[in-house]
Amino acid sequence: MAPHPDGDGVARVLRAALEDAGCCPGDVGHSNAHGTSTRMNEAAEAAAVVRVFGDDMPRSPPRKA
Repeated sequence: MAPHPDGDGVARVLRAALEDAGCCPGDVGHSNAHGTSTRMNEAAEAAAVVRVFGDDMPRSPPRKA
């Protein structure tokens, strides 16, 4: 079964997990995505993360040169 192209299912799960934890997207400092390395799943997962976290997306610190 293919994921919803806009990541609807993943977004619902992310929001439910945040609610269950009593957190807001801005409270999250790290996100460990786990897709199946297929174009459809990776695109859906990325879309969901952007939809849920938006400007509060966890960011990696800059790498030292």
